[in-house]
Amino acid sequence: MTFKKRLPERVEDVLTQLPRKTRAAARKGRDASGLETVVSPDNLDRFTHLFLVNERHLGSPAFGPRFFRKAVEEFGLSVLLLTVLREGRAVAAVLCFAFRETLVPYFSGALEETEPLRINNYMYLRLMEIAVERGFKEFDFGRSRRGTGAYKFKEYHGFEATPLHYRYVLHKARAIPSANPSNPRFDRVRRLWSKVPLPIARVAGPFLMRYFP
Repeated sequence: MTFKKRLPERVEDVLTQLPRKTRAAARKGRDASGLETVVSPDNLDRFTHLFLVNERHLGSPAFGPRFFRKAVEEFGLSVLLLTVLREGRAVAAVLCFAFRETLVPYFSGALEETEPLRINNYMYLRLMEIAVERGFKEFDFGRSRRGTGAYKFKEYHGFEATPLHYRYVLHKARAIPSANPSNPRFDRVRRLWSKVPLPIARVAGPFLMRYFP
């Protein structure tokens, strides 16, 4: 399933178009003390660390700094990096790509401590406001599998799920391979990876990604 939504024409309408509970959560994040948002590629190292922490917590290896530096170099002005600072410390960030009139938040990371403060809700509110300020007409929240936390998070922000259709050619197989994180076969590996020390996850993760769904 994929999630897309047309953006309002005015920045002040972004908050009012969110569902009631989501508005309250976004306000809670916005009003958290010492909170600041910065749009700048200069925070790429901070984002890379947050992404690593987040992926390790989910039990998945993460792309390394070199991958993200190359992405920023390749896409240049089509890249938008929003970082949320709390009392000067980076606590959440999202790396986006622009395509024509659409802004696509593609990679993100946040510290666990941000959840009670609803900083993630505020981050995406601010991101949509910035998208309107910069003339984007559509916000593409990307794909998520039904039943996952990401799927619920996007619905919580007022996005409607649109089915995606795929065609498979099976070679010497009777069923479509279940190569996704919901496959119970990966549970033990993911639990083990979530306990790997960050320095090891930082070095080994980029090499192991091809073996994880």
